[in-house]
Amino acid sequence: MELKNKINLYISGLNIVEKIILFNITVYLLPFVLKTVLFLFNIKGLSIVNWFTIDATLSEFILKPWSILTYGFIHGSFSHIFWNMLILYYFGNILINLFGDKLVKKLFLTGIIAGGITYVFSYNVFPAFKGLSSVMVGASAGVMSVVFFLCSYNPNYTLLRAGRVLSLLIIILILNTYSNFIPFDSSAGLIVLYFIIYTLDIAGFKTFEQKNHGFPITILFICGVLVIYDIIQIPIDNSGGHIAHIGGSLWGYYYSVKNNNGRGDLVNSIFSYFKRNKSSKPSFKSKKDNKGFDQKKIDEILDKISDSGYDSLSKSEKEYLFNAGKDSDK
Repeated sequence: MELKNKINLYISGLNIVEKIILFNITVYLLPFVLKTVLFLFNIKGLSIVNWFTIDATLSEFILKPWSILTYGFIHGSFSHIFWNMLILYYFGNILINLFGDKLVKKLFLTGIIAGGITYVFSYNVFPAFKGLSSVMVGASAGVMSVVFFLCSYNPNYTLLRAGRVLSLLIIILILNTYSNFIPFDSSAGLIVLYFIIYTLDIAGFKTFEQKNHGFPITILFICGVLVIYDIIQIPIDNSGGHIAHIGGSLWGYYYSVKNNNGRGDLVNSIFSYFKRNKSSKPSFKSKKDNKGFDQKKIDEILDKISDSGYDSLSKSEKEYLFNAGKDSDK
């Protein structure tokens, strides 16, 4: 009983992103435990996971309509769940600080559904998929929904400023999130990536984060790379997965604009992104003036984010920015 109370206390202390990650990890490990139990009792031919994956064939999908959501909690490999949860943890926590837990939960779950609908629709409409059977798993559509909501809200939010070499390596690592773009396992890739950057830095290349110089790695940049890559990969490999990514991305952007959280300047940001001669700080505009809040202080906080990233803010600064944004949406 004491152990149960400790577990409940631990879970209650987690935010929604951490709870989603914990649930996904639990679901990922359950089949391995079940497989061991079935082996010990010599039970063969039982596959429970298939009841929760989503099928592109309508006749199969109709038999398990719940799969439109459950597929998003099934992952095919360790690297699959690792990258999905890592990206969700980073971007999800940024979103929590801005809008709270409820929005992240809604975005993640509805993003999974949007990705599933796009997947089934595409396989039953486009001639290229006629007669093909396909099964899909993974939380990528839900994760992309969260990322693209943030992209719509503040496309010029700078994650870091990197030298040219690090920028290229970041792109490669992003692409490897969704496929074997580089010929080694993702965990090994991280180690190799670290030593490449370390070696280049010793050699004099400016590869690490640079405060006032270097290429700005913004949310818009990350999203642009992901969308282009997904579109290119549709006719090559994992067509359904890439289509679902796009479905989740579009939903995240639509949800942001529909709820007036999107700033409406995403298109302009795309055209102006490469025209900036110097770093631009993310602006904080809203439908109404931020009554009761000092705009100069907000600008100073945004300057700090632009220079050092969101994590450099103190707790009071995060709360001040969050409350200002909350007030502007009323």
